[in-house]
Amino acid sequence: MGARVEGFIVSEFEDKFAEAQRQIFEWVQQGKISPLKTVWRARFEGLPQGMMKLLKGENIGKLVTEIITEECWIV
Repeated sequence: MGARVEGFIVSEFEDKFAEAQRQIFEWVQQGKISPLKTVWRARFEGLPQGMMKLLKGENIGKLVTEIITEECWIV
């Protein structure tokens, strides 16, 4: 038995994009699915390390960068 590779061209379903967006949004609102994200908290100087995490694929889902100001460091 040989290997089989199958795929699809996303533009073939362009007419269904709007409905898919509505359905996915509804599922997120209902808590049925949740978008994945990695939050990188750093001072402004640490932004290059955050970019490297993104380029190396060290994030899960979206990579959100939160810039920490001086006030945040005071405990």
